[in-house]
Amino acid sequence: QIGVGLPDHGMSEAIKRQFETRSELERVQDWCRDYTYVNCWFMDEFESASMWAEFANDPDAVCIHSTPEQLQQFFAAALVDVFIQPVTYYDPDANQIVEPGEFEVPLHKHIKYRAEHELRAYVLAPHRDSTLKFDTETRGVWIPCNPKRLISKIRCSPQSSESDHQLIRERLTVMGYDNVLVEKSRVANDDESKPNDA
Repeated sequence: QIGVGLPDHGMSEAIKRQFETRSELERVQDWCRDYTYVNCWFMDEFESASMWAEFANDPDAVCIHSTPEQLQQFFAAALVDVFIQPVTYYDPDANQIVEPGEFEVPLHKHIKYRAEHELRAYVLAPHRDSTLKFDTETRGVWIPCNPKRLISKIRCSPQSSESDHQLIRERLTVMGYDNVLVEKSRVANDDESKPNDA
């Protein structure tokens, strides 16, 4: 879900002036849920065991390493504007003032998700561009891009084996990604991280 979801006591004068009423703010939120398409990334200097566990808990899972600059180059061929910004996490119970504009509403998320350190690339209302292809099953939209500008390295699941890594290297070579580094996650497996019994 995308939206600000401010409680009544969190409505600042700036928001009231910008949206006039809470119902106007909710209307913008509803519009964003229907017409915003998001590509989500975990942004941090270190890997996260919780992110592997929640989103890629499988021996076949991989993590693509990139940078915001590479992500921008990745979408350089897009036919629509792609916005790339970090998510702002807010606490609805802390009287926190959030002043979203039309382009900022998709960038706010409840503070309980702050461990995700999320960076979002998103487009607004791509349905207005008839040249884009929509996927009705995933409710996604295809954006022209250049994958070779995106990948700096591939990190394999903490549960992966060397044979998995070799298979990925072979597939990357076939696809023309000969120089991409493939390595195992530095996050220890659960069994390796548990202390010995006393």
